[in-house]
Order: sequence, then C-alpha cells, then structure tokens
Amino acid sequence: MNEYENNRILVIDDNVDIHSDFRKILTRPGTSATSLDALEAQMLGETTAVASEQTFELAHAHQGEEGFMMLKKAKERKEPFFAAFVDMRMPPGWDGLKTIQEIRKVDVDATIVICTAFSDHSWEHIAEQVKALDKLLILKKPFDPVEVQSMARSLRERWALLKQAQLRTDELEKLVTVRTSELEIERAKDKLRMDELEVVVAERTGELRKLAMCDKLTGLPNRVQFYDRLLAAISKQQKEPSHQYAVMFIDFDRFKVINDSLGHECGDQLLRSISERLTLALSPSDVVARGTSPLALAARLGGDEFCILMEGFNDEAAVLATADRVLHILARPYDLAGRVVNSTSSIGITFSRFGYRNAEDVLRDADTAMYSAKANGRGRAVVFDHTMHERAMRRLVLENDLRHAIDRGELAAWYQPIVSLDTRQPIGAEALLRWQHQQHGMIAPVDFIPLAEETGLIVPIGIWIFEQAARQLKAFPQLQYLSVNVSRRQLAEKEFIKPLEEIIARVGVDPKRLVCEITETALTTDPEIARRAIGEIRQLGMRVFLDDFGTGLSSLGSLRRFELDGIKLDRSFLDEHTFSRRTAAVVHSAITLAGDLEMTLVAEGVESLEQVALLQSLACKTAQGYLFSRPIPASDFDVAVIAETPIRRAA
Repeated sequence: MNEYENNRILVIDDNVDIHSDFRKILTRPGTSATSLDALEAQMLGETTAVASEQTFELAHAHQGEEGFMMLKKAKERKEPFFAAFVDMRMPPGWDGLKTIQEIRKVDVDATIVICTAFSDHSWEHIAEQVKALDKLLILKKPFDPVEVQSMARSLRERWALLKQAQLRTDELEKLVTVRTSELEIERAKDKLRMDELEVVVAERTGELRKLAMCDKLTGLPNRVQFYDRLLAAISKQQKEPSHQYAVMFIDFDRFKVINDSLGHECGDQLLRSISERLTLALSPSDVVARGTSPLALAARLGGDEFCILMEGFNDEAAVLATADRVLHILARPYDLAGRVVNSTSSIGITFSRFGYRNAEDVLRDADTAMYSAKANGRGRAVVFDHTMHERAMRRLVLENDLRHAIDRGELAAWYQPIVSLDTRQPIGAEALLRWQHQQHGMIAPVDFIPLAEETGLIVPIGIWIFEQAARQLKAFPQLQYLSVNVSRRQLAEKEFIKPLEEIIARVGVDPKRLVCEITETALTTDPEIARRAIGEIRQLGMRVFLDDFGTGLSSLGSLRRFELDGIKLDRSFLDEHTFSRRTAAVVHSAITLAGDLEMTLVAEGVESLEQVALLQSLACKTAQGYLFSRPIPASDFDVAVIAETPIRRAA
C-alpha cells in the first residue's frame, strides 16, 4: 500500500443492520475522477492518476474490544484504517468511549466518527478523555447515505492530503537543508536564489494548507477551518468581554428532495450556487465567503449545512440584517441543468452573550434555532433561546419513541365515516393515525405528524397505515371507498408506489375502493413529482382526492394542472363564526365546479344540523364531521349503528 493511499474503513457496531447499511452505502461503484482531482494531483506534484473509485474496503467488528484488536493489528501490518465508525453503545463489552480511548493509544492518525442517536457521554466528557479532537467527528443516527458517502470521501481525501503534506514537508526540509549548506558557502553570490526558494516553499506550503482547510466542492472554508476560527472567537471573547460574535446555521429547506429527484450532479450544482450566493449576500464590510475578511467567515459544514461566523459588531441588529439578506438571495430561483427550482432556507442564530465555552455548544444551539425556524414555517431566521434547548430534548425523546411505536403496537388506524346527506348512510371513511403512548397516553396527531414528516418516519408509517386501511376495507363491504392521507414526503420517494402496489396484491383488495388524499401544499411544492405520483396512483386503479380544498393560494390551478378524482372542502368554509353570504356563494361555486368536472366533493367539519341544511340546499351530496361521528377504532366502526345513530347538535 502506498503511504498516503488508504481506502480502508473499520465499522464497530453491535447492530448487524448498521453494518449492512454501511456496506450498501460505501461499497457502491463510483464515478471517474474529475478534472479537479487531476488538478489536485498536479498541484501536489504527483504524476500518477488520482483514484477514481468511490467504493471503500470495509472491515467489521461487533464489539469495541474486537474492533480495537483489528485496528491494532492493521496498524502493525502497516495497513491502517483511515477512519473508524464507532457506535457509542455496544453492550456488554466496551462502550464507544472506552473503545475510542484504547484506539487512540495505538493509532492517532485515523479519524474516529461517533455514530449515535444519543450518547451516555457528553461532548465535554469525551473531550476530556480523548485527545486529537480534530480527528473526532459525530454522525447522528439515522444517518443520511449522502452524508455518510460525503464524510467517507472527505476523510479519505484528508488522510491522503495529510500524508502527502507530511511527505512534501520532509522533502522540502531536506531540500532546504541542502540549499542552506550551499548558500552558507557562497551566501553573497546566491542570496537571490535563496529568496526565490523561500517564496516557492511558502507558496507550496500555502497550497497544501488550503487543500486541507477548504471544501473541495464549493471552495468555501470547511468544518476544520470554521472550528478553528470559532474557537479563536470564543477565546477572544473570554479575554475581552466586549468582543461579540454570532453564528448563523443555514439549511436549504428542500435540498434532499432536489438531490433525490434530480440527481447528485444537480445537487452539487445547487451547493455551488448556494456558496456563490452567500458571497453576494454579505456586504463588503462583513463578506466572508472565501475567508477574505477578518470580521466574518462562511463555511460549508457538510451536505446542505452552511455556517456564518460574524465578529466585532456592536449591535445584534446588524447580524439580523445580514440574515435577512441571506434569506432573500437564497430564495431566488435556481437554474439546475435547465430545470428551475424554487426553495427557501432556514437560519438559526446564536450570540456570544450566552457565554459559550466550546464550539460544539455554539453549533448545537444555532442548529436548534434553525430547526425552530423550520418548525415555524421555514424561510426565516430565528434567534436561539434556552427554552428551545428544552423543547429540542423533549423532541428527541418523542422522536425516539416514535421510531419504536409500530413495533410496540402503539400506533393504530381510526376511522371517521363519510356520509351521504341524502340517505344518511356511511358511503366511505377516512383512515386517521392515532398514537397511544405507553406512558403518556394518547398523543395528538398535531404533536407527532410534523415530527414524522421532518424525520422521514412518515414514509414507513404511511406504508403501515395504508396496509391497515387496505385490510380493514375488506371488513367494510358496505363502504364504497376508504381514504388514506399521503404526505409530501411520501410522494418524493422514487419508489413511492411500489410498496402500495405490493400491499394491494398481498391483501387482495380492490384498488378502486382506495382513495389517496393529498394536500394542495404537497402538490405545489414540487409539481413534477406530484404529477408523476398521481399518475402512478391512478394507473394502479386508486383515486386521488385534493384535501383541504380552498386553503391554498392556487386551489383552482391545482384542479386544472392535476388529474384529480375528488375534492374535500376545507372545514373553514363552514365555520359558523365567519360564515356569510359570500362564503355560501363560494361553497356553491365549488360544489357546482366539482359536479361539472364529474368529481366527488366531500364537505369536511360538519358539526351542526344547520350546516347540513345549508349543504343540502347547495346540492352537496356527501359530508364528514363530528355531527355524524368522531374518528373511532376499527372495532367500534359499525356501519349500521352509525347510520341509525340520531344526529344531534355537536357539543
């Protein structure tokens, strides 16, 4: 093995599924070396081609002590690993911290990546016990394959750069020694040549340092350089309390959807465009982009995560104004290989007034504020406060519980009937997700559905409830159809329709009796993805209803642009506190439009006899609401009983 060519990764985890995931992610064939790779080789003085293979040689250990012995022996064979992905919990043997401590005794070169959803040890405790923190990273579970690939490639490149830099440094030191001896003999005569040599050495050293401290894709400073500057800012603020700094954590709101749907090349192009716009968004007094100003620094931490460090300002309003500029310029449309893409970004901001002692806490709080910005509607900047951290911890616990809710049998599908206003008979039903937590009781959908959307858990949960509904439909022969909500995140999946098709075949249900309800937001977020998904749904034989009709900005446009089979009129139109003749005219127009388009229309949120009378006067045929029945478990859903239940005023 060449001294600075290393393709070996050690995975230490007691979970065999994790090993399988790493194997799938890191052993796929890559692409050819780019011209940038060749340029890098030329800058480093190498004549051989840079390795183009993106796959990695993986070694697997299922306990910490086993992994330590493998790494030690590999080091002795002079076949070291350039990185070790270490789980923090590996009962009953060594835990992650013990494993890392032992590894550091025999190998200080390999970068250790802590893989964990949570840890028994705080970062401060890890920092006290483990040296070489610049070679210690954290990868949160569940990890993103793109992030793992990017991290692995970056760490491999870092290994090569450091080894090459070391080799170059040794060569240059020898050269300087020889030259110095010669120049001492004829110092006066060769002084000019000595000056030229010093310039060459300085330039080459600068090139090597730049390669090690900059993000290869965007040219921005990388995580290492950003951490160095942030630590310096923290140290200066501790010595000079009047010195202020702030960190902005920036996340592109739709990067994963764009990257998954348009491909990694378009994703890389988008990242380069974002970095260029960050440069433009910062005024000459605080421009950071490529480290040209001593007052600020913008960097790419990885994936679509960017950070800006600002220092030396007198008023926090200046930071907020900069954040507004960044939001504005990043929200402009992007042209990616002929496709126009629109999206916003979310920014979390924290200030030095919180008295930080380490860089990790700064980034943690800025990241927390960024997630708060996403939760509050995206496309905005939010300043951190301590209550956010408390909410983040509660959210982490809730997220972890939600990951196990299906296995624990805590999730259930409840059903709310859709009733014919002519016969008062249930003709359909909507499947609604409910979570009966073992400790906290019934958790409201509004508290966990957005979390499932954000974390991607809505995808397996959506498949699960679809199967529950399909199976239950066979027990409801009197119903014409049963509808299931489909989220925007599910539509973005490349093989969205495949598991639904498999469920229909396995259960043996007629797909014509299944309806997928999709909100207008899901349709308009990415129309091309939505159009493809709707086509697949209808091709399979199912129908598609537009949910919450009338709440968006382009509801009529959605009816024109998409092949829909029905609409569900939003409950806000029947609100007794805001109802008027104008509202009645709008409702009547919607009912008439649905009839002209031969589409089903369901009025949602019916809670009173007056609303029923109004809908009947407007020729509305079907409705849904508490007046007829609240959502109930499948065991309580009796079509005959519901039809015979006297209709009373809703409480």
